[in-house]
Amino acid sequence: MLENDELQQATNILLRGDKKEAARQLWCLEPKISDKKMRIQLIDGLLSASNPIDGGEKLLNLNQEGIKIAKEFNNKLIEAHFILRRCSLLMGKLIFPQHEQSNLKLSPDWLEFSTESDKLGHEELGKEIKKIEDEIENLFSQAVKIAKEENNKQTLANVLLSRGNQTNINLLRFKSECIRGKLGVKLWVKFDLLRRPLFDILIVMNIKQWKKIRQMTKSFTQDIINAAEIFEDLGDVSAGYAYYTLANDLNTVYRFGAASKYIIKAKSIAQKYKDALLLKQIEILQTVIKEKNRKIPNYIEGERREFN
Repeated sequence: MLENDELQQATNILLRGDKKEAARQLWCLEPKISDKKMRIQLIDGLLSASNPIDGGEKLLNLNQEGIKIAKEFNNKLIEAHFILRRCSLLMGKLIFPQHEQSNLKLSPDWLEFSTESDKLGHEELGKEIKKIEDEIENLFSQAVKIAKEENNKQTLANVLLSRGNQTNINLLRFKSECIRGKLGVKLWVKFDLLRRPLFDILIVMNIKQWKKIRQMTKSFTQDIINAAEIFEDLGDVSAGYAYYTLANDLNTVYRFGAASKYIIKAKSIAQKYKDALLLKQIEILQTVIKEKNRKIPNYIEGERREFN
């Protein structure tokens, strides 16, 4: 019972927001707890409290153990919960090979590598990245399947929202790779008018790349809309946050009209539930969108847009 009391104490510390101290206590408890019901609570706490960069493979292994225990208990919803946790950990794991690979090649259109070893390293990292991305995609599919089979709308909405956010992250990374080393990039960076979708394709990327970006934008948009609509049906204010997230994501890819549409939906829900935090976030985002849509300065004459 001593371990059970210590586990509850660490959990309470985590709920109060002190992740560092909670993680310290939970890691001390980890080798002492073998009871599976207690262990699944311990694992969930460690995944919430620990820094995913520092935890690395240990957290991935613990997460896999959580999935295994959930299967043994035949608890599909807990299994889906840990599957989403694994997706999040794997997303973090992608950062390092992606960064290392980008440093080995200056541009997707670069003709040659500096050395043969750089070329081989780039190819090996590409295989590693593809393997992780495929696992993430498969995990999301598993989580969606579980949520539908269990007819659990809350879980389904959370899965779709997570998948939509991940697709948007992938889109931004892909777009950054598309524009590296291109001659038009300096203009694209300097003049925000050129970042509109039409100029993207004319200045910094080819048709194939543009079509992929368009498909990814459509994918993340639909996932987040589906999640928001489910939250609305459930009477959950999370619908407002989902629409806000979508508006922010669309704003970052210069889809201002669509962003404005969903920020209105988010505001309506925030007002309905009197959510002051969401209303404040919406107000800030509306200001940003308005600034980007106002009269375009004469860049040729050296005019610049000023933000407060």
